[in-house]
Amino acid sequence: MGLLRSVRRRLGLNVTFISALTAYAQLGFLLTGKSVNGFVFRMGFNTELWFPNKSIQMDILYVFFQKMVVSVTSSKMNNSASVCLWEGVFCNAKQQSVIGLVASGMGHSGVILETTVGKLNMLQTLDLSNNKITSLSSDFWSLGTSLKYHNLSCNQISGSVPSNIGNFGALERLNLSFNNLYGDIPASISSLLSLQRLY
Repeated sequence: MGLLRSVRRRLGLNVTFISALTAYAQLGFLLTGKSVNGFVFRMGFNTELWFPNKSIQMDILYVFFQKMVVSVTSSKMNNSASVCLWEGVFCNAKQQSVIGLVASGMGHSGVILETTVGKLNMLQTLDLSNNKITSLSSDFWSLGTSLKYHNLSCNQISGSVPSNIGNFGALERLNLSFNNLYGDIPASISSLLSLQRLY
């Protein structure tokens, strides 16, 4: 976390981070520019940005971490601090929006609750791999057209891939591997014209 904080103090810095299929990914992305399992992302953030204490995005993430994480420490989730300083959260200073959430191997379990992650409609990167997530909320599929990198691998999600996966029009990387999914890939995936890799 010391490295994470020091990087965040540098305004406007472009950082290469990696979404991996192992629990160490959430810190490894700060240390190397090399791809792991095909997931390499570049983002910029400004740590001087502070959201209001009761901002919508902070409330959304607070509920998400509180309800989904098996063990939460105050250093990971502090309701009096900027949401941009929370572990695994990355912000766009201009839009004052959360554009990245990397929560790989953080102990999330169960069903993703409604009106949490699904309401972060400016997300470009979402990594929830290596957890124990069993199901996704209905609003999860309405994240919007900003999402480019999506990693749900190594969870316990069951069922078929829903046809509304075609809602992610800007998606470039999608990893659904090592879940309990079955059935055919829906035809709607052909509408993802930017999709480069599917796992």
